[in-house]
Amino acid sequence: MQIYGNKLEQHLREHGLSPLYIIASDEPFWHEDAGRVIVNFAKSTGFTSYNYNSFSTDSIDLELLEDSCGSPGLFAENSLVVLNVPALTKSKALREALAILERCLNPSLLVIINTPRLSKADLAASKPFGKLAAKGLAVSFYPLRDYEYLKFINDRAAAFGLSMDSQGTALILSAYQGNMFAMVQTLEKIALSGLKGFVSADEIRRHISPENHFSVYDLQDALINPSMTIERRLVMIDSLRQEGTAPMEIIGQFGQALQDLYRLRILMDRGQPLNTFFEAHRILKFLPQKRTIYQKAAQGLALPVLRHLMDLVCRADLAVRNFDERTAMMLLRETAAARSCPSKIRLNSDD
Repeated sequence: MQIYGNKLEQHLREHGLSPLYIIASDEPFWHEDAGRVIVNFAKSTGFTSYNYNSFSTDSIDLELLEDSCGSPGLFAENSLVVLNVPALTKSKALREALAILERCLNPSLLVIINTPRLSKADLAASKPFGKLAAKGLAVSFYPLRDYEYLKFINDRAAAFGLSMDSQGTALILSAYQGNMFAMVQTLEKIALSGLKGFVSADEIRRHISPENHFSVYDLQDALINPSMTIERRLVMIDSLRQEGTAPMEIIGQFGQALQDLYRLRILMDRGQPLNTFFEAHRILKFLPQKRTIYQKAAQGLALPVLRHLMDLVCRADLAVRNFDERTAMMLLRETAAARSCPSKIRLNSDD
């Protein structure tokens, strides 16, 4: 069975617990949030004593996966198995892992599979994910539009016993630029401070500390993420500069992001495995849920385009070193704009 993400809680109330859930989204927040909702509901139905095991298809012990799906043993009544699928590759490990889960489903086992967004073809009855969805539930989350972000913020505020006017909602949205984890954490912090009911924009502003605002690292993610709009990238650049972030810091994050994508694209073009790159990466080895975003970004940017973007960043770096910050910022904005519209880039003959 398949449903949209906003119907998950209603489906749990009306139909009870399924043996298996596929949480399909490119946004890591939904994997964590939907998983929490499912596990909390399971606990309310008696799923209170269980063994917990988490796996990733990037590096998976299939024998251990199968053992984890078996009898929970003497010290637990049930088993919870979470399988993270960072990328939808046609790998043998993924096929075998899904086959094990399908084969081992039993009344004492609850399975949650976190995947990138799945297409209709991926969920066809003859495909592995489709076969699993037929025995459980596929929950699809799609990127939120601006008005949906506003509803998301208001709904989450209500869950914490808070309400706000349009100014307060817009303040949270603009402060975090779509970072759903940060939005919810801020609302939780406000609630934990003892506030209840209506919260003014001034009160919200006091809880949005510089540490919670987006940083140059968030800008790096925004440059990589192919679903990020040009407006968001440009607003983040301008806001960081207004807050005193040095152009060289922005240049450093842009350069690192483009180098990572360039290395990934070379591996893809050569047909080489990507796991070695991911496992050696300073961040991605600890955050497998981000790997899909990097992979999609590299797939959408040809090497000549990446070289052109890297050239713009190099020119911005040279401008800063020559004390021309104005030109540097223009080049960084041009880089962000070109990243958003790669098909419109006019490449140099030597790119």
